[in-house]
Amino acid sequence: MKKLFSFFLFIAFALSSVAQTSMSKDARMQWWRDARFGMFIHWGIYAVPAGEYKGDKNHAEWIMNTAKIPIPEYEKYAGILFSKRAIDKYTLDKNYPPNPYTFETEQEWKDSFCMMFKHCIDIGYSQVPETDYDFWVVAFHGKEDKTLFRKDADKNEIAGFMRDPDKYCKVWREFQTDELPEYWVVWPHSESKGWCDRITGQLNHNVVS
Repeated sequence: MKKLFSFFLFIAFALSSVAQTSMSKDARMQWWRDARFGMFIHWGIYAVPAGEYKGDKNHAEWIMNTAKIPIPEYEKYAGILFSKRAIDKYTLDKNYPPNPYTFETEQEWKDSFCMMFKHCIDIGYSQVPETDYDFWVVAFHGKEDKTLFRKDADKNEIAGFMRDPDKYCKVWREFQTDELPEYWVVWPHSESKGWCDRITGQLNHNVVS
């Protein structure tokens, strides 16, 4: 049994050697020349205070936890107002947070933010069975059915939805708003059948306080 195992091991080694010698040393080393150097950049909000809080430099990426930094203070490092899903206008202008401006009141500071909403609407292929859609209404509504944002999907975007490997139409939308939407609406239109059934979905917002 041991002799048989050794024989197969020898055959495998021989075949491997033939495969390697069929390539020149220069060709086999080319990948190493291309990929021998690399860099992994680990970055987050914690990189802004750089391990220091109120003179104490004994912190790292867990600085919010180890230094017990309150959320309102940590938000300034991020240029983000978590409770409103909002971004500081200073940061939107491609400046690094925190905003150096000294605000006189907390409300003035909050008013300096723009609320950005981003959401992916998932629609199963079974919900959109037609093959000749020419456009879809895609809208987000707030309280009292107020339309907060609308950007329709055209034929090209719809064709992209239908090529998704997960068999779901992933409709991404992002917009600036002063009010969080309550629900979304997708209303497909077909060239042969006209308006099809409206598809709607409620939105649940996780608010950080």
